[in-house]
Amino acid sequence: MTICCANALWAQDIITLKSGEEIKALVQKVGVSEVEYKKFENPNGPTYTLLKSNIFMIKYKNGERDVFAAETVLATPPAVNTGANTLTTTGDGIWTNLSIRNQHGKLNTNEVRTLLASNETALKMFNEGRNNYTTGNVLSFIGGLSLGAGLGVLLWYKDYKEYGWGLIGGGTLLIAVSWPISAQGVKKMKSAIDHYNSSITRSPVAYNLKFGMTNSGSLGFVLNF
Repeated sequence: MTICCANALWAQDIITLKSGEEIKALVQKVGVSEVEYKKFENPNGPTYTLLKSNIFMIKYKNGERDVFAAETVLATPPAVNTGANTLTTTGDGIWTNLSIRNQHGKLNTNEVRTLLASNETALKMFNEGRNNYTTGNVLSFIGGLSLGAGLGVLLWYKDYKEYGWGLIGGGTLLIAVSWPISAQGVKKMKSAIDHYNSSITRSPVAYNLKFGMTNSGSLGFVLNF
């Protein structure tokens, strides 16, 4: 039963478009200018047609490949990102929360650190940035409280206006100091994410194309690794 399930899982052709999209298919015919296929999930369904000019490669269920291109020789395919744990960041402003996401959605700090654990440099940069970002936000919050308290003293306790001005001055100073600290924290965290993403990008694989008979029996460009 296990062997049968495994065979069924891999008994499919993969059509890779030049846009990068992959289609799980059962290729029916490779013609001069078009490829006919059925969807792997619906083998008894309608037959679909794709222009060969839009197709980069067909990987057949037996492991062989057909590659279609206008040129006879290509240097390297584009770098392929593993994709599963690629991270993105949003939130540049000091007053906004930095949000880190992958393709599944927003990640909390511990989830980000778990992913970055495989890259010591990226993890160190992220932790430093997170500490700076948190410190800046705390200073900004305290500064805001001090500023508000100072204004309250000036409005309702005029006999203590020197304390009010002191609170206002201290609050303003804390807010001013917090801005570059928070900004530096955001910059470090973004640099950590960029460093991590670059480390999980697979290097391009060299290959060449030769004109000849393809796996489907038609003439075309055959990929050699």
